[in-house]
Amino acid sequence: MTTNRTCQAPEEQCSRPVTARGLCRMHYLREYRAGNHTARPTRANGIRNQCPPDHPHDVDTCWTRHGCRCSTCVHERAMERQRRRNRLRAYGRDDQIGPRLVPAAPVRAHVQQLHELGLGYERIGRAAGVGHGPMMDLIYGPRGTDQRAPVEKIRKSYADALLALTADSIEAALIDPTGTVRRLRALVAIGWQETALAEALGMGVGNFWTLLHGRRNRITTGTRNKVTALFIQQWDKPQDGVRAERAKKIAKHYRWVGPLAWDDIDDPTEVPEGVAKARDARYTATEYLDDIAFLLELGESPHQAAAIVGRTVPAIVKAAERHHRGDIQTVFERTLRKRVAA
Repeated sequence: MTTNRTCQAPEEQCSRPVTARGLCRMHYLREYRAGNHTARPTRANGIRNQCPPDHPHDVDTCWTRHGCRCSTCVHERAMERQRRRNRLRAYGRDDQIGPRLVPAAPVRAHVQQLHELGLGYERIGRAAGVGHGPMMDLIYGPRGTDQRAPVEKIRKSYADALLALTADSIEAALIDPTGTVRRLRALVAIGWQETALAEALGMGVGNFWTLLHGRRNRITTGTRNKVTALFIQQWDKPQDGVRAERAKKIAKHYRWVGPLAWDDIDDPTEVPEGVAKARDARYTATEYLDDIAFLLELGESPHQAAAIVGRTVPAIVKAAERHHRGDIQTVFERTLRKRVAA
């Protein structure tokens, strides 16, 4: 059984509940302003209170740049937040204290109408700039609850962005990838390694390989813009070295050409002279097994080769067995056994 502690202010009989240091809020603030509270002790690990000797406390620089978390800075930070809330309430701007919320039902109905037209929830969220978590909360209910029920409120900024969407506007956000794919292939042809390009674009190797090999029918304008900017920076900077030679071998294997081979790199009908048209977009098991064999010859590890072609190790073992590719099957079975043993 617990008992409620009351304020222990000296020379006064106060029945208010304790806020901190045995005092109620009023008496705590009075003692603090009088300078009667000592700073909190330094942590054993020495992280806090490691401040330059001449810097002032109670200022943003102390908190943000020096990372000071002494009692003076912590208290002043909390008081400043409270003063800001009080000012906003006095000015009638309660909606600025936290994110303004609006009813979620109309937004949910609009999103579900778009979903019925064949648009996925994640795709709708990306077009509106709404993250995966808020979208799932809107449709299915808050995370971490036993019985998930749809939320009743949603941020106004999210609601405005989602309600402004139409099926046509979402479709317009996805464009043909031809020029983007050609730019990436041209960079590989002059020695840029795929992993380096993927890292520069903030993409995983598997997703990058899918884009590089034309396995995507549509891409976002954001991806197009990032690739275009990278191409403008690097198209005239051919690479040298062992890794560059590996990249050039890959480009030669797939008959990719460099930047100067194109008159109009964005024209889907243009084919450079002497270069065969790309293979069918359908990625058959025979094709990706050939790609895996080629990657293994270049020195890629089995796990890396599997990630690049977008397949799991067990799936590659089964495909190699069905297509009588004993060379690949042996390598990946050995990899699978090592993983099970670990």
